[in-house]
Amino acid sequence: MVLVLFLSMSLVCADENATSTLEDVNIDANDVSMYYKNGTRLSAELNDLNDNPLPDCDLVFSINNQNYTRTTNDDGKASIAINLIPGKYLANIYFLGNDQYS
Repeated sequence: MVLVLFLSMSLVCADENATSTLEDVNIDANDVSMYYKNGTRLSAELNDLNDNPLPDCDLVFSINNQNYTRTTNDDGKASIAINLIPGKYLANIYFLGNDQYS
């Protein structure tokens, strides 16, 4: 099972009259069923709230207590190979944000 989470944050500048709010994003991913080492990948897609892909953004795939960072391609997609022994695993996918998106 894949659980997809994203963080949302708002930045407030030291000047009480100036604020900067980062735009939220959507992360889409599907559950993965596979046979042992058959090449199946866990994929995620990062889009802004208007469904435009976000390229060159780092996604963190957290699987089996290990974190792996992958960069989205021009279509806003990133993936990771699954090379675990047979079983059920929970994967979390995070976007830690950048200077425009959270």
